[in-house]
Amino acid sequence: MSNPRPINLHESGAGTAATSARIARKIIVLVLAALTVSSMIAWCGFLGWGFIELVQLAATTIYRLWTGSL
Repeated sequence: MSNPRPINLHESGAGTAATSARIARKIIVLVLAALTVSSMIAWCGFLGWGFIELVQLAATTIYRLWTGSL
């Protein structure tokens, strides 16, 4: 039997283009992930702030009803 040499299908210029495209894709994914995480943190902060404001409003209303100064 013959033992043929393996064929190299990769061109010399194609490897660098594929590598740079892969790196660019990874950078874009990381930037989008960071944007998503920072947006979630900000959104949770605004929800928490609104919840605290509602609790303070309810506490003030209950206090004024209790003391009769509404």
